[in-house]
Amino acid sequence: MSSLRNGPPLAMTGYLDKEGRKLHSRKTRFFKLKDSALFNHRRKDTPPTWGVSLIDSRVSVGNRGDVVLQLFDGKKIVVFPHSRGEADKWVEVLSRASRRKIGNYYGVTGLIGMGSFAEVRIGYDKATSEAVAIKVMKKNKRDSELMRSVECEMNFVSKAVDHPNVVRTYDCFDTRDNLFLVLEHMAGGMLYDVLAKEGYFSEAVASGIMRDLLAGVACLHAHDIVHRDIKPENVLAVRSTFPLTVKVADFGLADFVLETSFGDKCTNGMYGTPFFVAPEVIRGEPYGPAVDCWSCGVLLYNMLSGTLPFDGANIKDVLRRVRAGSYEMPDAEWGEISPQAKDLVAGLLALDSKRRLTAAEALHHPWITSTTLSSDVIANDRSALATSSRRARMSSMAIDNVKDALDLEADPADEDALAALSRGFDSLPDGGGGGGGDKRAGIGAAAERRRRHASVTTVGGGGSGAGGSASPSGGRGPGGRASAPAVPSVPRPPASDGDGGGGGGGGGGGGGGSRPGAVSPRRSRRTASAATDADAPSRVDSTPAGLPPVFSVKSIMARRAHRQQQAAGTAAAESMRGAGSAAGAAAQSRTQPTVSYDSDWD
Repeated sequence: MSSLRNGPPLAMTGYLDKEGRKLHSRKTRFFKLKDSALFNHRRKDTPPTWGVSLIDSRVSVGNRGDVVLQLFDGKKIVVFPHSRGEADKWVEVLSRASRRKIGNYYGVTGLIGMGSFAEVRIGYDKATSEAVAIKVMKKNKRDSELMRSVECEMNFVSKAVDHPNVVRTYDCFDTRDNLFLVLEHMAGGMLYDVLAKEGYFSEAVASGIMRDLLAGVACLHAHDIVHRDIKPENVLAVRSTFPLTVKVADFGLADFVLETSFGDKCTNGMYGTPFFVAPEVIRGEPYGPAVDCWSCGVLLYNMLSGTLPFDGANIKDVLRRVRAGSYEMPDAEWGEISPQAKDLVAGLLALDSKRRLTAAEALHHPWITSTTLSSDVIANDRSALATSSRRARMSSMAIDNVKDALDLEADPADEDALAALSRGFDSLPDGGGGGGGDKRAGIGAAAERRRRHASVTTVGGGGSGAGGSASPSGGRGPGGRASAPAVPSVPRPPASDGDGGGGGGGGGGGGGGSRPGAVSPRRSRRTASAATDADAPSRVDSTPAGLPPVFSVKSIMARRAHRQQQAAGTAAAESMRGAGSAAGAAAQSRTQPTVSYDSDWD
């Protein structure tokens, strides 16, 4: 992080004595400073009991050798270091932490885009007036995916990657409630918006774009970083005029690969966007940098032909086709494309990851190194890329139960859920997969993408990014997410006459006998405790405005499990009514275990 303009985030830990509020007795606590936030732990290995922001606070040394923190809200914290030297260190670091306020260094001029995990704003450096993109990720300890995305962003920043084809991070401010990333402003915006505006271009242009993309990916792999979400939204252009220079963005899903005992560098976890995800990710296998090369192959196929190699009516179809790894090159789109370009696509889309081209090998492919490629435009019209690519927004989610998704038994309710996914896909324009939106910035979404929300990266040019460099997703990475068309929820059946309170699958939310379909706006995430067999939980769509609700496979399986448990409870209740015993009633309650429901179902 030494390359950051205003220094790396501050860090300091140690045991300090803290005076009690009532009896003023001293207790030893473990304190951890994270940039401008101070956290109190009972012990080193326990979670924090509280945390405070030190921004605009005053730090001083008391008469008893204590360190006094006067917070901006008037509260006061007094701690006692165990030595004078330790006290001096804490005073110096805490004083610096009080000045770690992003507003002291950067100004904000407007909002570029918002997403599930973050928002991206256009700003400027107060010292130089240089335009920058500022990605803001609001922390929520209860959202593990969001916090994982924040962690991924911080890990990437710690690597201090500096490459002309990787979007730069200028500064990082880690507060108690937010993570601020100051990113390189890329006026060109999202690559696909530029290509869509051009409509037609040649193989020579496509080769130059792929050369930049592969160079950036190769740099990440050289640092043992796997991006895990290479897609059109996360490839940004420095300017909107040809010849284009593009950079890789959005590191909210990025991870470090570790070398195994067999010498392979691997990580795991089902992350990515279904249209661009590699087969080994879907199979739940450990994987390495080869997944990024697969995604580059899909992007190249999409860029040359204007279509996707693996597409389908719904997410099941897409994942099955990706897992099979079979694709075609119809003459209608590929008849005018050179054999060398086809060979590179085939090398990057090799089903066996061991035989797949690496980014470094692809950089030496004849189609990339050639200086004699045709400058004649390809007949395929790519003007639809900017709008049709929005389809990829549907699925930047962690695919936790991919195998279940591919092996679901026939079930009407599951089919309803998958049909909703299908409508979500169909409600977006056909064609390639990627960005769109209101992208006027440039860094792709980097927060680890919310599992059941569409990923919408906000970038420069014509999308919804960070004034040229970031996308607020989250996500995973330095980018933003644009709003996407709303996807209709699966219709809920009306509550039966006997349904009260919670009502059947979509019944009233609240007191007994509420109208069918009514939901309580206060019920977002809760646990359905044992109740009568008519008590299915009321649901409310917690999707942020402008983002389409998406069924994840995990929610489908949880829903099925609930129905099975509910059916078992009903059967037990019938048998117990015949017996008419109090013991049977107690057994009935035990047949309906507590089930956790996720508010992103519908």
